[in-house]
Amino acid sequence: MIAPSTVQRDCEYEPGEKAAAYRGSILAPDVRKLASTGSGYNAAAGSVLVADFEPDSARVRTDATAELRASWRGTLERDGKQRYALLGFSDCTGDETTNTSLRSARARAVAALLPKTAARGVVGAAPAGDFIKPGNTNREERALNRSVLIRLPPEELSQSVQVDEYSEAAVAYWRANPEGTVNDLVTFTSGRAQARLVANGVPLPAVAPGTSHAASATVAYFDPGTWTITIDLAKITSDVKQAGVTATTKLRALDAESVAILSKTCYHEARHAEQTFLAARVEAEEKGSRTSADRLARSMGIQVAVAQKAIDASAVTMPDVLKAKARDWLTFSSGGRHQPYKAWNEGLKNELTVLFFVYTTLLEDLAKSGSAVAIRVTWEKGLHPNLDKTFRRDYSFRADTMIKNLTASPHQDPVDLDVRTALVKTANLLFTVLIKEREAGKLPTVDQAAAMDAAATDTANKEARLWLLQLHIALVQLEVAIDEAYRAYPHEADAYKVGEQVATSIKEQASP
Repeated sequence: MIAPSTVQRDCEYEPGEKAAAYRGSILAPDVRKLASTGSGYNAAAGSVLVADFEPDSARVRTDATAELRASWRGTLERDGKQRYALLGFSDCTGDETTNTSLRSARARAVAALLPKTAARGVVGAAPAGDFIKPGNTNREERALNRSVLIRLPPEELSQSVQVDEYSEAAVAYWRANPEGTVNDLVTFTSGRAQARLVANGVPLPAVAPGTSHAASATVAYFDPGTWTITIDLAKITSDVKQAGVTATTKLRALDAESVAILSKTCYHEARHAEQTFLAARVEAEEKGSRTSADRLARSMGIQVAVAQKAIDASAVTMPDVLKAKARDWLTFSSGGRHQPYKAWNEGLKNELTVLFFVYTTLLEDLAKSGSAVAIRVTWEKGLHPNLDKTFRRDYSFRADTMIKNLTASPHQDPVDLDVRTALVKTANLLFTVLIKEREAGKLPTVDQAAAMDAAATDTANKEARLWLLQLHIALVQLEVAIDEAYRAYPHEADAYKVGEQVATSIKEQASP
């Protein structure tokens, strides 16, 4: 934050620039959509900029006033739902104490011309150091900075307005359709999420019922390659805490928390579609003419039609804040530098899920009353071949290579450091599992057990059960680390956060 009495930036006007700014308008027109300025300010492209104030002045130019009254005011004042923020800006010259008050005065001057719009939002100075065009490199950019932004937030599913609108619709449907089913609710909320994506400029993903792997806890997933959201209706209720809920359960039987959990799943997957499109849009914007729809589609693993829409959308500068998030998401997409880590972590998660699916009941029974011989046979016939080949050769060795590559990589931003930290933690726990697994070689064979007396047999059985319990604990700790790493991927962390916003909003709106 810039302290008072500090010059914002070493910036001076060009010879004759200040006089020209007083004599007449440097820009034409003075009122325009933010999208036309090439600004990356954190606002929707449809935000309106009232620019070209005179230096050190909060008076709205006659031309700008006429433009506002001619058409803009009718549009802005007529929309009773949008909540705008009227933010005043200054250019890079002058003392910050003076400029802060100047920014506020400019915002109030525009607010006086748009009283209904101002009443629905916030009026005041933009934060110190914020500029519509941060470079301030020429008189046109400085004129754009002497302005008031009638700001709308970027059009994203993460915006509270969009979350609340979606949640309100879900609650209304639940209450208005008591004889409807969970299936009906999921279909309705999926449609609302799709409609919101289209409004945000994201290509419409297909939503289809499907079946996830029997051993997987996944209830829904987004596939960028087919641009499809798949929902497992038979498993979507698995996250619901309310007992006895299935796809055919009547909505009158659901509580608000169940409605929240079911509805957030659809929104979560829709957010993944939006993330992928925004990442493609950033890639298209930064590569410019060096890419094409075909090349972008191949590099990101998306459809050509989606890639073309991303290229078309990249003509409008994305807000810098959103662009930074999208760059992080891009590292985990197809072709991204962290895609190999993502594939490794998710592959390990799938292998572990299958292992638990096949062996959990047997391991629990053996840990309670199994003999040392039975435990050794289970290890020799099933656990060791799986753990040694798949987990050691296919995952532990690969982890060592990835850790070396990440350490040597020139990229060392926060996402890279988070990936390396998570990978090292998971790899260490995997190594612990493999060390513990090898200890089973000390368990007695059939012949050795036959030669033991009762006391030795009892001791061997207890030691074998203890070993099995320790192995199970190590596997569970590995599973927790994998899941924590998965949820910490930038795109997953964001989607889970957005989903929780939906759940909170639904429960608040459902309260009496």
